[in-house]
Amino acid sequence: MRFFLLPLILTLSGCGSEQSASVALGNGLHVNMALRSMFSLQSDWHRTLTISHDNTQITRELAADTGWWRGSNLYRAGDLYILDEGQNGCIAFRLSPLEFDDAAAKCSERRAAVAEPKYEGLTYLGTFSEINDGATHLAYQTADEAPERRLPDPR
Repeated sequence: MRFFLLPLILTLSGCGSEQSASVALGNGLHVNMALRSMFSLQSDWHRTLTISHDNTQITRELAADTGWWRGSNLYRAGDLYILDEGQNGCIAFRLSPLEFDDAAAKCSERRAAVAEPKYEGLTYLGTFSEINDGATHLAYQTADEAPERRLPDPR
């Protein structure tokens, strides 16, 4: 019985953990990604993206990470911001009015047109990813802190 309870307790102790990373991009704009652990023995996460600008906030549930997620690159082109999710495509948002505008991202078109990881006409701002510095946690690294990552192509 003890051999059954120990794995069960260890599994349940991992449930409910949450972590987040935020970046302030100026002009009252804040982007936050939050991870909530799934009930599993692996590092699987429910993910949420929250955009705040002045006194307005919008939130989107992202695809659950069941081992595929390798990070999310954040870009800007004028008033359009794009979060590249790698194989899960792109999410776009605008500030005025604050809204999601995924059709404007044209993620697959941008990737097909450019062999390099950088998208033409977009400025790379940074990346959200899991960092392992003794313990794995979510972090946002600016373009100055980490080079742009080549993410897996959309499914």
